[in-house]
Amino acid sequence: MNKENGRAKELKLIEDAKWNDADFIKLFEKYAPIYLKLWNDFYVSDMELSDWKQEAAIVLHRTIIRYDASRNVTFGSYYKTNLKNRLYDILRRKRAQKRLPDSKKASFSAYSQFYSDTIADVHAANPERVLSIYENLQILMKKSSVVERLVVIKSLENLTFEKMANLSDENMMRLKNAMARCRRKYHEINRID
Repeated sequence: MNKENGRAKELKLIEDAKWNDADFIKLFEKYAPIYLKLWNDFYVSDMELSDWKQEAAIVLHRTIIRYDASRNVTFGSYYKTNLKNRLYDILRRKRAQKRLPDSKKASFSAYSQFYSDTIADVHAANPERVLSIYENLQILMKKSSVVERLVVIKSLENLTFEKMANLSDENMMRLKNAMARCRRKYHEINRID
C-alpha cells in the first residue's frame, strides 16, 4: 500500500510538472543524481556542467511529456535512458566533427588574402577619414581662442563640462558656449574640404 501511495504521489508530481515550474524544479532536483552520475561517468569535451544541466532539464521536459505510466516502466529509468541517448548523440556529433577529412577543413591563414579582400572590419577606422579629421582639428585649433582650444582638448579626453570647469576655473556656461562655437567652426572647415 505504501509503495502504491508513493507511486501515486510521483505520478501526480510528474503530471503537475507539465504545467507548474515549481513542480518541474522539484522533479528535476529529485532526479539530479542521474544526470550528475552520467556527467561523472562520461567525458564530454568542450561542455561544462552548467551546459549538461541545461541539456538534462530539456530531456526531463521531453520525458515528462512522453512518459506513459501504463507501460510499467519507472519514470526514473525512462528518464535515464532518454538522458543517456542524448549524451550519446552529443558524443557522436563531437566525434563526427573530429573525423572531417583534411580536404574539408580550412584555416583562415590558408585564405588570408581572400578574407582580407572580402571581409571588412567594421570597427577599423578609415585611414583617410582619420587623416581628414586630424587636419580639420589642426585648422580648428589655429582658428580657436584659448578657451575654445581648452574645450576641444578636454572633450577629446572625455571630460565633462563640470570637470573642465573645475580644472580651468571657467564658468560652465562659458565652456558650453565655447564648445558650440567650436562645433560651428569645425563644420565650416569640414564643408570647405
